[in-house]
Amino acid sequence: MRSFGMALSIIGLLAVGALGCGSQGNIAPVTGTITLDGAPLEGAAVSFQPIASEGELTVSGMGSYGKTDAQGHYSLKLIETDGEGASVGSHRVQVSVAEEQAGDALTTDKVPSRYRGFDSELTFDVPSSGTETANFDLTTKRKR
Repeated sequence: MRSFGMALSIIGLLAVGALGCGSQGNIAPVTGTITLDGAPLEGAAVSFQPIASEGELTVSGMGSYGKTDAQGHYSLKLIETDGEGASVGSHRVQVSVAEEQAGDALTTDKVPSRYRGFDSELTFDVPSSGTETANFDLTTKRKR
């Protein structure tokens, strides 16, 4: 019984190692700018989460994050290692800016819900060469 548990532990470590090795070789630098209704979106949390290819059960790499400056510019870092960039491939992109309401402990987000969370309508394909133009022009009103 003890050897069975050890075998499961070794298999688990090998699986985690294989996932890590596969994604590390496919990292590319990603920067861009985010605007909201034409103005730079300062202080926005930006996240890129790889989207699993059709027929795959898991995503193809680790997620990335960044934060916009006063000009709405951001650079991505890998969540697990803080290395620069993002995994090559398709990503779901989430953007959020939490604000505290005056005299209230609740927070609001000036970014519309369609750009936040796991069901964000934003996507981006990270090329193997990287990009400096992962730009998103968000709007508070839907375009018709």
